[in-house]
Amino acid sequence: MITITYGREIMKGILITILATLSWLIISISSLSCSAKMDSVVVAYAPFESTTLVWIAEEKGFLSRNGLDMVLRKYDTGAGALDGVLKGEADIGIGIAEFPLVGAVLHNQKFRVIGNVDEADFIYIVARKDRGIEKAGDLKGKRIGTTLGTVAQFHLGRFLNLNGLNIQDVNIVDIKTPEDWVNAVPNGDIDAIATAQPYAYRCKQLLGANAIYMPAQSSQPLYGVVVGAKTG
Repeated sequence: MITITYGREIMKGILITILATLSWLIISISSLSCSAKMDSVVVAYAPFESTTLVWIAEEKGFLSRNGLDMVLRKYDTGAGALDGVLKGEADIGIGIAEFPLVGAVLHNQKFRVIGNVDEADFIYIVARKDRGIEKAGDLKGKRIGTTLGTVAQFHLGRFLNLNGLNIQDVNIVDIKTPEDWVNAVPNGDIDAIATAQPYAYRCKQLLGANAIYMPAQSSQPLYGVVVGAKTG
């Protein structure tokens, strides 16, 4: 059971957004052939807090009670979920941050942003003390992991800029898998990593007293949006 403390009205509003979005999609599919049986809606997501309310809606049966058959398709990142929508692997994506959306626009990808379901702050930098890192400025010249093309990459760059560095001052390593988000720093493969919760915290736990733990977003929230493929 997932327990999240939200204001009742805020949670109600977001759940209504999700239900309305899925209803719109099913109506659009059904309108193509009124005599055809309604298909399931495939929803792409990544397992971060920005999709929490979708899991709650599924667990509580809110969707099925409204005639919606939702099939969840898991991706490691929000950028991966967006890619799944663009490739036709899912009908909509939920909880996708704005940074990969901008990248898709710059590559002339077509999609629709339907709504927003979350405002979040969960990107952290975890580093090793024994590599001489005690504060943000000590990251200069270090090997820092992140997943390229994701919002974690954006916030790493912004964090460096706010602390008198830039992306050219460090050596960026593309870390692609959840297992490596947790283990690459404790294993000594890299000096630090910028990644999302809960993986950042797990990495910190493995490092123990050797961990430096810094919030990367500097009070700038990210937004988890609902995205659908643009077909016309």
